[in-house]
Amino acid sequence: MESGVPRRFAFRLFYLGRNFHGIQFQPSPQVPTIIKTVAEALQKCGYIASAKENNLQFAGRTDKGVNSLANTIAFTTEQETFQESLFNDAMPATTCAWATAEVSLDFNPRSWAIRREYRYFLPRFGRDADLDVDLMQSSATLFLGEHDFKNFAKPEPGKSTWSSVDESEITMAEGFYTFRFAARSFVWNQVRRMVTVLRDVGAGDLNPDKIREWLDLEEPAAIHPADPENLVLWDVNYPDSVQFVVKEGYLKRIWYNLDKEKSDLEKKSRSLAGLLTFKEYWLH
Repeated sequence: MESGVPRRFAFRLFYLGRNFHGIQFQPSPQVPTIIKTVAEALQKCGYIASAKENNLQFAGRTDKGVNSLANTIAFTTEQETFQESLFNDAMPATTCAWATAEVSLDFNPRSWAIRREYRYFLPRFGRDADLDVDLMQSSATLFLGEHDFKNFAKPEPGKSTWSSVDESEITMAEGFYTFRFAARSFVWNQVRRMVTVLRDVGAGDLNPDKIREWLDLEEPAAIHPADPENLVLWDVNYPDSVQFVVKEGYLKRIWYNLDKEKSDLEKKSRSLAGLLTFKEYWLH
């Protein structure tokens, strides 16, 4: 039921980025993006008339293939409540809204954010099976504080390349390395390029002193960003006035679906391993 009184809601959105061409609207209406899919679902549920009319906004830009656990979406509506179940039913299975907050009408999920955390999960496989974690961690501290990340960014006309990294941590688990970075904001491609450089340091392919030179802009750098599929926008924090109500049932659903997909991929991987034994039979 509509209340007739404008309200603004924000919600946390999980998504796997592999089926989307990033989060932003694209010129072609046929190109699937996160915000386009969200807008269509909100329209279908009767929450908004259009993205522009209802001030639909998001917290962090994610490129094609990049995933999110907590990217934050906000919209204005005349409905009294936002029902995650209704919205999730209208969205693809690889997405899920799992926490909601009613916010002030001037709330902007991008500019109100006080901290963003990204995590990059690099598989311990092949040439990356035995990287030097201690050296990568010590090198990661070079990024802390305020720097001009021009060498670590994809240039955008009229936008500053300065950023201040508050946290950087690299840990190792059984099957992957975790690169964790936190800041109020990041420049475009910054995290993925930092991961590339730190991975090269850990493999012994790059001297950590190069990081200092590139941060001091002593020389230009052509750094290829790490694969987007392993990057996750892990969290976005806001002032205490913004309080999200977490629906644990949806978090459990996300975990279950990811765990099932992991098991399916492991089964497929074992099957392919068996098929690859043709080499011993046919190739001599």
